[in-house]
Amino acid sequence: MKHIVKQHPPKALLEYLKTPNASWKGCPCKSEWKRSLLEEQGHICAYTMKRISEQDMKIEHFLPRGEPYEELALDYKNTLGVCNGNEGYPPEHQYADTRKGNAILRHIDPRDKDCERKLKYRANGEVRIDDPTLADELLDDPGRKPAHRSILNLNHQDLVDGRKRSFEAVRRVLSRKDEKWRLRDVKDMIEKYEQRNAQGQFEEYCMFVTYRLRKRLSKSK
Repeated sequence: MKHIVKQHPPKALLEYLKTPNASWKGCPCKSEWKRSLLEEQGHICAYTMKRISEQDMKIEHFLPRGEPYEELALDYKNTLGVCNGNEGYPPEHQYADTRKGNAILRHIDPRDKDCERKLKYRANGEVRIDDPTLADELLDDPGRKPAHRSILNLNHQDLVDGRKRSFEAVRRVLSRKDEKWRLRDVKDMIEKYEQRNAQGQFEEYCMFVTYRLRKRLSKSK
């Protein structure tokens, strides 16, 4: 999860809000809405850090559109751009907003600056969370009796595999010059994954990669 700094709503939405009886269902500017979310999030999902585009993303309401939050349905600051999260599959195979539905996350919010420090990452691609209450919201636990199903399911195998692939790509680049990674090269790679590219995009799973690279740096000291 990466901290999202919310920006101003798109102009088309501001104009629509002047319309009498404006509603989410009748909103004609969802394409502009999506493009605005993509720009401010660097084209990655607010929850999983998977790459998203206007064609394969959803507009998620952090606080759901139903009671008692109806007045937030057209509040741009209450929305996030998210991946499809295996939409159409059974709940046990879903993740992110698709799994979340109308549930409410009470212990983490991508719009809060401290969201990044709450998640740690194992080398095998899994998310690790020290706070058991937060872990209950984000991570399934099939070992429980009965098995625990979380709100976001951030250790779904698709996401674990994606994180591993992203780091393996970095590993290949850093290993080209020398089997022993050079300190300067590692720092340059961290800087790359902390910044947007020329298209305004963050790299997929950027927080996972930078976390693991910093782990590598700490061991070399």
